[in-house]
Amino acid sequence: MLWKAIACSAKGTSHEKLGSPCQDYADFIKVNDSGEIVNNGDIIIGAVCDGAGSCKYSDIGSKLAVKTALQILQGWLKWLKKEGKDLSPAISEDYAHQVFAQVVEEVKKQFESQAQERHCSPKDLSCTLLVVVATPKWLAAMQIGDGFIVIQQPDSEYQLLFQPIKGEYANETTFVTASNALETMRVRVVTGEQQFIFASTDGLERIALEIREESKPHPPVFDMFREALKIRSENEERISTQEWLQSEPVNQNTDDDKTILLCWYESVRVPPKPPTPEPQPSAGATPKPEPISIFKPSVDVTPKPEPTRSPQPSAGATPKSVAIPVIQPSAGVIPASVKTPEPQPSGDSNSGKSSAAQAVPPAKKEDFSIEVYAFVINVLAGIFWNSLWHDLFVDRMFQSLDLRNIIGIILAMILTVLILGVDGYLYRQKIKTSSSDQRKNKLRLFIYMVIIYLGGLFVGGLVYYLIYSALGYFSHVEIKFNR
Repeated sequence: MLWKAIACSAKGTSHEKLGSPCQDYADFIKVNDSGEIVNNGDIIIGAVCDGAGSCKYSDIGSKLAVKTALQILQGWLKWLKKEGKDLSPAISEDYAHQVFAQVVEEVKKQFESQAQERHCSPKDLSCTLLVVVATPKWLAAMQIGDGFIVIQQPDSEYQLLFQPIKGEYANETTFVTASNALETMRVRVVTGEQQFIFASTDGLERIALEIREESKPHPPVFDMFREALKIRSENEERISTQEWLQSEPVNQNTDDDKTILLCWYESVRVPPKPPTPEPQPSAGATPKPEPISIFKPSVDVTPKPEPTRSPQPSAGATPKSVAIPVIQPSAGVIPASVKTPEPQPSGDSNSGKSSAAQAVPPAKKEDFSIEVYAFVINVLAGIFWNSLWHDLFVDRMFQSLDLRNIIGIILAMILTVLILGVDGYLYRQKIKTSSSDQRKNKLRLFIYMVIIYLGGLFVGGLVYYLIYSALGYFSHVEIKFNR
């Protein structure tokens, strides 16, 4: 049982005319449950990026983001093995969100480092990011920006994991460098046996998806790739897919760069044909043709700093001179118990990959900024609300108690509406920034926020009475509260 996979990119015709490089990039690694790269690994990690067309170094950013994601996630799997964690049961979406958030943070750090070397802004390396981690029993995926991921489980229809989300203007999307990248990041965990994965940049959306109010996969396209990868070797399918991406029918439908990450889980291993003895038993016998090997590894499975797929058009490749720096996760990300694995043999250039073992499962701290804002705002509202009710800021020249109370009540009602509006907005923001598990229980989240609101109002009222009492004490004024 093993994964067969390919990753291909082709430059769009619009980029050909402008003489700009292909800004897409995709890659993958196959690993075992220890996180070690092996040709017959039953776990696959893949990533796809689409560089921002207006950014000078987005082609470099795409490649750097993909390599960083693969290294960090490989390190995470090694850490799980070291800690004795079992990968058989699916991880929760909340935990997957934390893991992918760590990937995004490391990508941003690598962009900052690369930007310093190139004397540019990290935004000059902007790109989208799609990542998939698939085992035989579950799949976890994330997406920032446009593009699409389609999967199929045995005896099931194709699933589009995330609906396309476009910005207000054409070609507008979110990149990993955006300040709201983590807020817009979408995460899915799919349990059950996994069989087929197709991830792509938005260049193929019009061909592969039925664009509607709720987009759906176009089955004939995915059937074509699925059946081809089932019967062909990886190298044969890579060549065929590369030719298809550069074909005239495809270019007539899109002038953008095109990228495909294609994975098929072979659940039945065909034993290799035993070698035919030499010489042949019969001079007239015709040897049987060699079966297509399903064990042929992807070129990029070998952890080399600059993998080269063959054949691969030079137009769509990131320049070989671009060095991808070794991942050095920042302090606080790595538990002290995790150490770098033993170095690779001196003859192998695997140092870039081995450093990924330093990456470990994220320890993302929950953000309580919205709760703090809500509490402070309601404290201030409580002070002002009570001051209105007790006539601290209302003209004391009113002779009529009823008139003063009416004005106080009207102002208090206006303030109440404002408080409810602000608190409602903060509640919606809390839902957006909450984990998927928290969002599933909105009632509990609502009660949690209401407690914070009421607590703030109570503290605000208490502060007002203390201020009011202190002012009365220091001015030697007898204090009487109207009841």
